[in-house]
Amino acid sequence: MWTFDAPFGLLLLVFVPMGIFFVHFWSLRGNIINFSFNYWKKDSFEPHFGIVKIIWIVLWVFFWTGFVFFILAFSKPYSVVKEKIFLGSGVDMIFVLDESPSMTAPDFEPNRFQAAKAVLRNFINRRVNDRIGLVTFSSDAVLRVPPTLDYQTLLNAINHLKIMELGEGTAIGMGIGVASVHLNRMTAVDKVIVVLTDGINNEGEVSPLEAAELAEKLGIRVYTIGIGRQSMVSWELADPESGVIRNMSSQGFDEKLLMRVANMANGEYFYAGNPQSLNYIFDKIDSLEKTEKRFRVHVEKRYHYQLLTLFGFLLVLLHFVFRKWIFREVF
Repeated sequence: MWTFDAPFGLLLLVFVPMGIFFVHFWSLRGNIINFSFNYWKKDSFEPHFGIVKIIWIVLWVFFWTGFVFFILAFSKPYSVVKEKIFLGSGVDMIFVLDESPSMTAPDFEPNRFQAAKAVLRNFINRRVNDRIGLVTFSSDAVLRVPPTLDYQTLLNAINHLKIMELGEGTAIGMGIGVASVHLNRMTAVDKVIVVLTDGINNEGEVSPLEAAELAEKLGIRVYTIGIGRQSMVSWELADPESGVIRNMSSQGFDEKLLMRVANMANGEYFYAGNPQSLNYIFDKIDSLEKTEKRFRVHVEKRYHYQLLTLFGFLLVLLHFVFRKWIFREVF
């Protein structure tokens, strides 16, 4: 919304309809005749109604619009921009997400992987001023997005994740290790890793307990979440590379290991046996990892009279250029 430093200048707008009337409609406006040689038809200087006359009308619209822009510019319009400037950093956090084949088990709707991605998106949309990153793992682990405030980039990365991009194993320790190394470079006081997995660690050069020990030494809390039923689940999966349908089964995760990892790294273990409990867990983590948001509001005036003056000048100039050079008008 615009406000004006010199609002009394807007009173000049009353002269616009007056000027339009005296220039175009008042029969006693004077004996000066404007005509163009392009209109000369031997018996009249009046243009026939057609493309030429339409252009002529448009040119006068340009002129009066430019005149209005000049008046608005004279009134010095501005808009107020308010910006929150945070006085301290929030939480630096990395999600470590399992993308092994078992995450396609259908005991969650539509499967564990898609349900986990949906909960992650909801969690991210609730955070403010917290740098959040993403690591995924299966046989290996990779940093997808470093901790960032660019949540849209993070959400796009989550949307494009696919199962089995890093193999078919489960390297929980590698996931925690990669996240710990990158969080160690961040500056926030509170640093957090959230691990979400449904499998048993069977790959990787770093064990989950070694990774938890590293995180604890670096002052990083680790929350672990075991997702899925702790009983045999069977389903069919189309291999993303070959398209071959494979019979898959999952026997659950190592709950004791996830508890030990969380305890070693000063975090907490959660069990998500259904979508409702998974949502509850993320709500709890959201409440646990809150920092005081101290900020000041920076208010800035942004003036627009320069742009209005430029547009007004261009419209009026266009009006005269077409009249004098294109239509060759004389007085």
